[in-house]
Amino acid sequence: MSTVFAYVLLLAFGAAYCLVACVPWLLSLLLPVRLRGRVMRVLIYGFGRTIVFGAMRPFARVRYDDRSAGSSGADVYVFNHRSGSDPFLMSALGRWNMVQFVNGWPMRLWFFGYYARLCEYVDVTRMPFEEQVRHVRELIARGVSMI
Repeated sequence: MSTVFAYVLLLAFGAAYCLVACVPWLLSLLLPVRLRGRVMRVLIYGFGRTIVFGAMRPFARVRYDDRSAGSSGADVYVFNHRSGSDPFLMSALGRWNMVQFVNGWPMRLWFFGYYARLCEYVDVTRMPFEEQVRHVRELIARGVSMI
């Protein structure tokens, strides 16, 4: 029964967040790519926090201890596993300006792929290596952290 309740909360919190985020998303489509990516990363961060700290709150508590000594530049986070929860758990890091390296399949999903492209995520299976390097250098120069 708790699994059904969790899915109901996921659906309710997700739908509510999408309704609220609809206006900034639509306005961001009028912005240049760099600014649009920034707005979309804030919205993805907000969505992750809504799910992790809202919908899943009755079932799990997430805590992150920042041991970076106050780093303010672009950081690189490396996780040694594959997980569908990483996009949500990255919101627990308390930093919104982050881009993920993703496998090709999420980029092909009509909903998630659309937003991942707007956020300037790096598709490691379809993007040529030289283009990945150029894209990552540009993002890091703008202070965007990589996951």
